[in-house]
Amino acid sequence: MRIGISWSIAGALAAVALVGAPAFAAERVTANVPFDFIVGSTVLPAGNYTVEEASSSNGNVLEIISADARHAAYTITIAATSPLKDQTDLVFDKLGDRYFLAKVETDDGVAKTIPLTTAHMEKELVRIQAFSSTTAHGF
Repeated sequence: MRIGISWSIAGALAAVALVGAPAFAAERVTANVPFDFIVGSTVLPAGNYTVEEASSSNGNVLEIISADARHAAYTITIAATSPLKDQTDLVFDKLGDRYFLAKVETDDGVAKTIPLTTAHMEKELVRIQAFSSTTAHGF
């Protein structure tokens, strides 16, 4: 299941506001994500986040940092296009009860896609569950 979070559905899911110039390289997207989500192999708690291109990445790495700077993740992306729209969207894939950040689509038709497959998401869920059970038992 794919879920889009955008400014237009701020009350129900999350708010995404665009700050910066129209080119994605200069954009900083801020969002209030109301659920825990996974970026790569990192679980990020619900909260306010900034999403932007990493400064030395040549445009293929996104950094996702919480507003309080306590949580962060980096992920490799593939450039894509998306339809022109009125707002920027964070798009999540859902597997079971977990959300995976899958894409950032800007209002000017630029998209940064995170390569995800169901097999990859299932593998990450198993790894996260194994890590959680070992840390819960004090190992």
